[in-house]
Amino acid sequence: MPYRPALLLLLLTGCLGARVASQRATLELPHATFVIEAQEVDARTLEMLEQGLKLASEELTIWGGLRVPVTLHVLPDRERLRKAVGQEQAWISAWARFDTVHLQSPRTWSLLPPRQSDVDRMLLHELTHSLLYQRAARAETWRKLSLPLWFDEGMASYTAQQAYRWPGLEDLARWYERHPEAKEDPLRPSRALYAEQHHLVYGAAHHAFTFLVDRYGRAPILALMDAMQNGADFEEAFRQSVGLDCARFEEEFRRFVRLRGFRRATRNSKAPTPEAPIQSVGTSTPSEDASGIGGAPPPAARSR
Repeated sequence: MPYRPALLLLLLTGCLGARVASQRATLELPHATFVIEAQEVDARTLEMLEQGLKLASEELTIWGGLRVPVTLHVLPDRERLRKAVGQEQAWISAWARFDTVHLQSPRTWSLLPPRQSDVDRMLLHELTHSLLYQRAARAETWRKLSLPLWFDEGMASYTAQQAYRWPGLEDLARWYERHPEAKEDPLRPSRALYAEQHHLVYGAAHHAFTFLVDRYGRAPILALMDAMQNGADFEEAFRQSVGLDCARFEEEFRRFVRLRGFRRATRNSKAPTPEAPIQSVGTSTPSEDASGIGGAPPPAARSR
């Protein structure tokens, strides 16, 4: 059943706030196909999800686009989401896999009505995970992917332009100052650090991935995913595509943060506000000056 007629049927049979027990619809777009399976959803929420999926399908073309249709499971509340994906993190509101995304209904994210920009960013974040798994592996192998959390979560946050959600580079620099000899590192967090300071960990991921793109461009990311699709592990794929070991890159990023290289930024690095619509990342220009750049759970166990 095509999505738009299904949506119009909901509008004609009740008011925008009316909910139906369940809804299934297919949205076929030029660059992606989605199936929406929603429980206790209203027509307005379906409209917002449709708009978010359309935007995401276009934005993801910078990484080559989705290769496999994705089913979006919309669940009425966080508790049912946790049960559906088998996770207990208090902050979880969505969960992405190779060809599925489970999403807590935007109506229940807070006491206030959801904003379209928040829905857009959430869907783009989660679908970036699915794209990465699809382009770096296959349906039968993606669970075996061994990706650093900073790369997986960083790519999703970078694509969805979610810097505003996380601690900034100055916060990260101060953390390193307070923990000069610590074995813990937000870039390669233990499960304990991930659970206790997930905002710091996600911030480090976002900034590290942004640093990677600003310094080396997007082409190596595409080459890295292709290399993994052809059988290379992450470390080898990173070495082939970027031209240096991942560990060396990570140390470059830590040094950049500790020495506060971001203060010498020559480009406007102001993060978008939550209220602002997503500006196409396909039109941004990475800095040519590297000095002016603004052991984690497995892919199947990432929460957003």
